[in-house]
Amino acid sequence: MRQQCGMLATGVSLVAVALLSGSPEVCWAEESERGRAGIGTAPLTLFSSTPHFANIVELPDEYTIVTITDVEVGDLNGDGRPDLAVLWFASHQSGPTAHMRRLTLLYSDGTEFRRGPEFDLYEYDPDDPFEAIFFNGTSELCLGDFDGDGDLDMAAAAFYGDELYFIENADEGFTTHLRFPFGINSSATFLTPPEMLAVDLTGDGRDELVVVSDPIVHINAEVIHFWTTDSDVEFMYRPMWEPNPADVLFVQWTRAIGAADFDGDGIADLCLTGSVNPPAEDDPVLSIWYGLEPQSQGFQVYNAFPDFLCSDVVAFDFGHPCGPGVALVNLDGTVVQYWAGMCGPDVGLEPVADVWGFPGSPDRGMTGVAGDVDGDGDADLITKQKRGDVYDPRQIDVVLASNNGSDWTRLEPAPFDTIGLSNFYAAPHLRPRNLAVADVFGNVLPEVISGFEAREIEQPDGSVTLSLDVVYWMNSTVGDVDRDGDTDIADQGLLELALGTCQGVVPDRLLGLGNRIAEYNPDADLDKDGCVNSFDLAVLEADLGARCCVPDQYVGDCNCDGIIDLMDVNPFVVALEGVGEYYALAPYCNWLNADANLDGTVNFSDVNAFIDLLK
Repeated sequence: MRQQCGMLATGVSLVAVALLSGSPEVCWAEESERGRAGIGTAPLTLFSSTPHFANIVELPDEYTIVTITDVEVGDLNGDGRPDLAVLWFASHQSGPTAHMRRLTLLYSDGTEFRRGPEFDLYEYDPDDPFEAIFFNGTSELCLGDFDGDGDLDMAAAAFYGDELYFIENADEGFTTHLRFPFGINSSATFLTPPEMLAVDLTGDGRDELVVVSDPIVHINAEVIHFWTTDSDVEFMYRPMWEPNPADVLFVQWTRAIGAADFDGDGIADLCLTGSVNPPAEDDPVLSIWYGLEPQSQGFQVYNAFPDFLCSDVVAFDFGHPCGPGVALVNLDGTVVQYWAGMCGPDVGLEPVADVWGFPGSPDRGMTGVAGDVDGDGDADLITKQKRGDVYDPRQIDVVLASNNGSDWTRLEPAPFDTIGLSNFYAAPHLRPRNLAVADVFGNVLPEVISGFEAREIEQPDGSVTLSLDVVYWMNSTVGDVDRDGDTDIADQGLLELALGTCQGVVPDRLLGLGNRIAEYNPDADLDKDGCVNSFDLAVLEADLGARCCVPDQYVGDCNCDGIIDLMDVNPFVVALEGVGEYYALAPYCNWLNADANLDGTVNFSDVNAFIDLLK
């Protein structure tokens, strides 16, 4: 690294110069080599901190509990875009006859969500209300191709109940199939809210449903419940797969589960966390169940022993030569620990990195999901507090991974604003993840999506309604036709070239470009309705000036060293002279880092806002 010094450019008021630097000469650091993928040496994230809301239902305040319990993402209608499946319930103060327990689908059209099918999962029993199906509410949701037909089916679990719905996705639509893990419907609440995942454990092209059955009491001593089928979803049944007797380690307080190919045989294995000293919860264990032999119905087991109890485990596959690793989240929600695969002939993991500084969620911890949110090819970790309330601005964190998971960086400042959002507090031992990561709008990088409790909305007449919404944070831009990271005049030009065209239709008009015929451009079809028209143009015009590659937390960092200080003054002043002058000074930064007032350009109106950033 070398240091350069120079005079401040002319044209900026002397008052501004004095406030910015206290001297007409400043120095800035310039690195001899800097990667183009990120902004300087700081990690690149493209999130907008402002939450967006996709409404599920508006209810009167006679409902005492209204909450989303889980949200999952996958292409449910076959259009190539990830959609949202939202599991939620609402309990009425007048009693169970008015309760609601629903599964709602929201289809992504490229710019927003439209309403899909909704499934009523509640079956009230007037003779014995406690035997009502989903009496206590909804819990975990899981998407998987259970019948191997190439589309995603769903499984929905009850909240403190012993019922399970499979929702089959077929050409003729969705069909629901009710199942009971113990073969009967009873008023007993055998199962606490579980965690579930769908994974092909046998290599037959069909996903199995894997359920963490209960953290404390294991019915029939089963830690994990499995569901599988040899044909269709309606024939899902429970195989009795368990660890081989020689490898059995009695585990209680089983809180979390993940899946990856830990033994390198091309078939997924399981990892789960728990405690091995019942009834006390003071001896944590991380177990990997691998090498399932369906004929003998047994797994081999590898056990490791973390130094803290875990609220969640997330399996990562970085393509590391020693195999996949896992991220463990402690039960107090203050630390994430990464365990990497150990090279050798046997399955093994070892702790290699700790990430501290999370705000904490006592006795609940955090949940976690993996996703490449910064586009560098490494799966990053997104966490959510399980105890976050309306006054907590930092319920969701992002930890960026690099170098095959060996380096971890927790983003500062927090990338998301969660003020006004709260979580359902019941059932401390197990909770659905209620968190997802996916590029639902096809705008380069994945969004972060989560469910919360309903928000109270005061109406003009003074009454209060309850708004239940999926909350998501945008990553990148929606009008970026040329996929260069910005929505600008170039994108508008490309869209206008394709106006009036539709997918699979040869247009009958010319564009005035010689003999060139207008062609359908799927990237210009922003709402993904099959045609490029005025609706797409309206979406783009609303997004003009959006910059996916300059997140709010880097505005003001004009020398790209990851911090905002006096060293940014000179490059800021150079940025005021123009784009060319700025890139001659800082070729690997972004000129719009100097757009301190976020109006889409850099000019003298940014001076006061830049001064505020320095304070």
